[in-house]
Amino acid sequence: MIYAYALFLFIRKKNIIKTIIKQANNENIDVSIIKSDKADYVMKTNNKTYYLKIVLIKDNIDLQINNIDTWYGYNGSEAKKIKTPISFIHDSSINNKIIILARHAKTIKKVINESEMIMVKDETDVYNMHILNYNQYSYLLKKD
Repeated sequence: MIYAYALFLFIRKKNIIKTIIKQANNENIDVSIIKSDKADYVMKTNNKTYYLKIVLIKDNIDLQINNIDTWYGYNGSEAKKIKTPISFIHDSSINNKIIILARHAKTIKKVINESEMIMVKDETDVYNMHILNYNQYSYLLKKD
């Protein structure tokens, strides 16, 4: 089972990177993506460097970010804690952190306080990083 999970994640990561490169080529944007020790990949485009970390979630969940370390996936009435990349999130030497969800989340919400939440969009700063839904990479390729 662990082998199958690792293989699935490996294939999904490769497909995500291929999709980003293809989208960049379609928009005539130069992009280079290499493997990294600090993140899964480092991406350079439009004079910017992004550190990409890919996080596997269940498909079609509602993702709720309670705090920097505690994320939950809701599927109907069931809530399950999401394993977050703690070392990546807390690494202060990295700027332009991007979390890419390896499957699609219906909604991404960030808890502000016990009675308030915001919807997370590509440009929303979530604890000094951005969270991108599967197959929605326009934030990475936008021209400033």
